[in-house]
Amino acid sequence: MAAAWFIINLDEDRRNRNNGLRIIRKILRDTQNPFDIPEKRFREIYRLSREAVMQLCLNLMPYMPQGRKSTAISSELKVTSSIKKK
Repeated sequence: MAAAWFIINLDEDRRNRNNGLRIIRKILRDTQNPFDIPEKRFREIYRLSREAVMQLCLNLMPYMPQGRKSTAISSELKVTSSIKKK
C-alpha cells in the first residue's frame, strides 16, 4: 500500500513540475519580442533591418503552418530565430 501511495505521489509531483516548466516556457516565449530591441542591435543580430524582416514574415506567412494551440510559436519568432546570426 505504501508503494502505491509513493508512486501516485511521485507521478503527481512530476505532473506539477511539468506544468510549472510549461508555464515558464510560455511566459518566456510570450515576453520575448525580437522587434522590441534597438535598430542597431537588431541589425547586428539578424543582419537585416526591422522592415525587411517584417516584410519577410509577411511574405512567408502563407507558407507557414499556423499552430492551433495557445502555446504555438508565432510566425515572426520562427522567422527571426531561423535568420539569427550564429
